[in-house]
Amino acid sequence: AIDCLASCGHRRILLATPADYLNLPHYHRVSEWFDYARRMNYLDRRLEYLISFSDRRGGLHHFRDVLVSALTARPGDATALVCMDHAILMAALSAAWELKIRIPEDLSVVVIGDTVLSDFSQPPITGVSVNLRRHMELAMQMVIDHEMRRDPPGHALIVEPELIRRAGVARITA
Repeated sequence: AIDCLASCGHRRILLATPADYLNLPHYHRVSEWFDYARRMNYLDRRLEYLISFSDRRGGLHHFRDVLVSALTARPGDATALVCMDHAILMAALSAAWELKIRIPEDLSVVVIGDTVLSDFSQPPITGVSVNLRRHMELAMQMVIDHEMRRDPPGHALIVEPELIRRAGVARITA
């Protein structure tokens, strides 16, 4: 997702995540994202590009307000937003609509996960598919192998995610 945005010229990429992801063990994933983004020079600064919210403080309505405040405080600073799930995506689209931010002309958006919401939102949003169908095939094969008393695979079963490109990402023009 970050490479896709960077290849389109984005260097100020926000990460929108539930506050739960900032607690262990999820924090490791968020810090990996920042380390990768900084190493690839996709971030100018660090924590200013993290927007988080707590479900205990009003859920997605609260997050929409947090995002509105963040985008209003520094208009035009962020050029892209990565949403950790589709609920956050809906709040982000609502905030963008409220602020009259055009997607993808003013703010490119990518969501982690790929559901019908990505395809039917306006504009359709680029998503990272975790290839759930392949996960289910492997899981069922493991169940069948267990029932047939076959040895489990001697290696990790890794399913690579896939970027589903849609209209939610625009190239930055100089």
